[in-house]
Amino acid sequence: MLSLRPLPSQKRELENIYDVFEEFFNDSFPVMNRFGNDNFRIDVKENDDAYIVEAELPGYSKEQIKIEYHDSKLFICADQVTETNEENDKFIHRERNVSSMRRGIYMKDINSDKIQASLKDGILKITAPKYEAKQEKHYIAIE
Repeated sequence: MLSLRPLPSQKRELENIYDVFEEFFNDSFPVMNRFGNDNFRIDVKENDDAYIVEAELPGYSKEQIKIEYHDSKLFICADQVTETNEENDKFIHRERNVSSMRRGIYMKDINSDKIQASLKDGILKITAPKYEAKQEKHYIAIE
């Protein structure tokens, strides 16, 4: 008898593919690089004056992190290169680990000249002030 059911390993692979598509299409923020495990967690809060973003980046220095804002998107990029050298009489062992992560968050009406960022205890905190709405008084003529 012929069975068309997937093998257990094929079923796991299909479930993983479905999870990737579901996470991509159902995510509340447009996020880059969601397919691998090389990612970092972010929290985004909003108050009347600004958006506050907190990103978990333990082990990263401020020189390894770049923040950009363009096309109504805030991008956080983190790159890290670590090397291990071990030398003795008979062999040389050298390993490199390169990690690159990028997240993008849609944020409209941001005053990009006043964005501030700080890194403390592995937490990157970004404050992105909103444009101040100008309350201009207009008189309307009656016809």
